[in-house]
Amino acid sequence: MEAIRSFFVNYWAFSQWYLIGIGVVYLVILLPFRQPGKAGAFLVVGLYITLTAYFLTTSAYKDMGLDKEWALGVVIVLGLALCGLMYYAYFIRSE
Repeated sequence: MEAIRSFFVNYWAFSQWYLIGIGVVYLVILLPFRQPGKAGAFLVVGLYITLTAYFLTTSAYKDMGLDKEWALGVVIVLGLALCGLMYYAYFIRSE
């Protein structure tokens, strides 16, 4: 549990201003423009990009016992799963 906590604390320290910017843009898209789907997609993709940048540029993957190639594979598989989930939610469920 401590490893997960330290991962997210270090992630916040690494990308604090990016996350605040993503939150502001999310609220701007959601409230004045009233497009919750695009706002949610922006939020999810922004979080994925910042988590990927943190995971691959710092030694976070080394703390988890992964090589650079395995860390890249984990990021790619999670990205594909995220894209598949968004495709399912947007195209399949909306019909």
